[in-house]
Formats: sequence, C-alpha cells, structure tokens
Amino acid sequence: MTDVRQTFRPPRLAILYLVVAWAVDYSLSSSAVLPDGYRFWLSLVVVVVGVVLSYSTITLFERAGTTHKLAGDNATLVVEGPYRWSRNPMYLGLTLIVLGIAIYGGSVPFLLVPVAFLLTLNFAFVRWEERRLEAAFGDEYQAYRERVRRWL
Repeated sequence: MTDVRQTFRPPRLAILYLVVAWAVDYSLSSSAVLPDGYRFWLSLVVVVVGVVLSYSTITLFERAGTTHKLAGDNATLVVEGPYRWSRNPMYLGLTLIVLGIAIYGGSVPFLLVPVAFLLTLNFAFVRWEERRLEAAFGDEYQAYRERVRRWL
C-alpha cells in the first residue's frame, strides 16, 4: 500500500491548500485584511527567501550524496548550512513560500494556509521523518536533535 505522504508530498500539499484558499476566497468574495501598499513587495521578499532556503538545502543534500526525497534512503545525516539552526529548513523554506503567497492574497482564507500547512508538516511529516532518521542514524541523530531545534 502506498503511503499517503508519497501522494501528498509537501509541495503538492502547499499547492492544494493554496488552491482551496483561492476557491474559498473567490466564493466568499473575501476582501484583503492586509493593506495593499507594500503587500506585493513583502510577499515577493518572503517568497524569494523561501526559495533560496529550500534550494540551498536541496543543494546540500546533493553535495552530501544523499536524497531529500521522502521515500529515499538517507546515506548521510546533513547537519551543516541551515541545518545548524533548524532540523527542518527545507520545510521552513516551503512554508515561507506559502506565507509569501498568502501575504499577497491578503485575505483570511489565504492567511490561514501557512498555519494549516505548518501544522500538517509538523504532525504528518516531521515526526514520521524523525523516527526514520533516528532508526537510520541512532545516537548521531539523537545528539543532533539535542543540539538543534525542530523549527527555529
């Protein structure tokens, strides 16, 4: 049986949540709760930071000769770069992308997406991945967990 995490991987889940927010926003004719003034530029900056963070983490995995994919076997525990401050910088980057899009949308349905997305990541993905990493790397991962916070 296929794990639901393989079908609804985080990028797909982010898109799904944003499409649902757009549909709700459109059907309710919601108005923006954030002022228009700097919304575009703020959203752009947040999205760019998220893209850079996500891309840099993928590059670290490639350099270490391991995979960032959920179903892949982790050959190496990556602990440098952004992983020195967060055990989940790739998910943080994706959450920043979602947050930037939500800021641009500006309405309540959009602004609920980053919260729902982060909660889904935390409970459906991160805890599962932590069990896998602990099984694969044992004491090395346990020491890393004690040194570095889950999110920030």
